Amino acid sequence: MQLEFIKFILTIIATTLTCYKCFEKELDRKVDKLENEKKYDNLLKEIDKKVDKILYDRELEFIKRALTENSENLSSKLEILGEDMKIIKEFLLLNNRD
Repeated sequence: MQLEFIKFILTIIATTLTCYKCFEKELDRKVDKLENEKKYDNLLKEIDKKVDKILYDRELEFIKRALTENSENLSSKLEILGEDMKIIKEFLLLNNRD
């Protein structure tokens, strides 16, 4: 009877240890999964920041280019307008003399 009782106690202890080890492994997997998710989230945040920076730089470059082109266009139109004003002045001066 004592031998059976000892076997029963040993079976309970072995089962408890096995369950503990399984539970510990499952907890380790969950912890690893959470750590990987955090790393993944941090990586995605870094990628988002880099992409935002690239998009910002491109938009800034586009705006600079547009401003330069607009300034050049405005300058050329002002020159044309200046020439037209000279022609109008000459015309008015010639018409006023008559």
